[in-house]
Amino acid sequence: MYLNKMLEILATSKEPKKIINNLLIWLGAEAKATRSFVVEIDDALLMSITYEWHSKETRSKKNDFKNISIQHIDLDFWIKLLIDKQYVTISDFEKLKIARPELYKILEPLHFKSLIAVPILKQRELVGFIGVDTLNFDCIDTVLPLLYVSSDMLYHLLYFINNNEIKNPRDKFSQIAQLSKSSIYSFSEYKHSYIETLFSVLDIADFYPYMGDLFNDVWYISDSMKETWGFESNIISDGFLNMWKNKISNPVDLEIWENDIAKQFTIEGRVHDLIYRMLDKDDKEIWIRCYGMAKWNKEGTKPLYFCGSISTLNNELSIDPLTKFFNEKSAIKEIGLIVQAQKNSSYLCFRLNGFNYVNDLKGRT
Repeated sequence: MYLNKMLEILATSKEPKKIINNLLIWLGAEAKATRSFVVEIDDALLMSITYEWHSKETRSKKNDFKNISIQHIDLDFWIKLLIDKQYVTISDFEKLKIARPELYKILEPLHFKSLIAVPILKQRELVGFIGVDTLNFDCIDTVLPLLYVSSDMLYHLLYFINNNEIKNPRDKFSQIAQLSKSSIYSFSEYKHSYIETLFSVLDIADFYPYMGDLFNDVWYISDSMKETWGFESNIISDGFLNMWKNKISNPVDLEIWENDIAKQFTIEGRVHDLIYRMLDKDDKEIWIRCYGMAKWNKEGTKPLYFCGSISTLNNELSIDPLTKFFNEKSAIKEIGLIVQAQKNSSYLCFRLNGFNYVNDLKGRT
């Protein structure tokens, strides 16, 4: 579902800077925050706010937060967390005034009450971070996935801006047009007029977009999906669904998947959204979430094509980095699978409160 929103935002402009501004507006609204911002780190290891959205009740902080060294000792634990693809938070900024006065002094020009930020990475190199401030911390589980998805897209957009280039992968995409029986190409031209930006999303790490002509059984999968599951080509013109189901490793998961796929051909407007176990090209079992939706003809009698994306759940968004337990949402999903399988089970539930202060000061690892 986030991928579809990313595509909508990408299609709003051909100019990367305008796309970033539209992305920040959306993030601010979704997080119910007073500000969303992008901080970039230059070659001299100085960080500055380069893009920002703020509510009418607040003012811009771009000129107040410029050329801050990331080598400052009070920022060290933050930087380490970000390099490890983790997020940083401050739930109550005023508490830093006594506990970490130097850090408070660095961040004071931002005048925020609370903060959450995730890294923008070029492989293992930290090139910046994206964050929102003065947000409702009750919705942190919703905001975090939005920030991580936005971070991946931002890396590509910033690369285009800083290197003065825009990729034009039309030659690559035209492979699909050569398959005359497929309607994928015409659909994509109609639905997303800027194909070059679409393919920037198709190469985002940890997300595996795909699209297919359902009745002609012609599919296009992204590079990342092809490499992870060992397909020979981005274009699969026969038997993709059978190939895919053969990689589903759990019989219960397979039965649920087959029932759901069958409904995609019979119920218009139905969202495909499942969590199940797959074998990758090395026969390693991984948990994935697969989601998407079919596009039907005008009469509502026939599904034409299907677009969606896959994400892996074996990452920091599903597992608490300190305890290695599932976070709350992932645990609920895991319990749901156990209930679906009608297995007997017992659960011990407990919660630790009041740790935000410790986490803010010491990090989460």
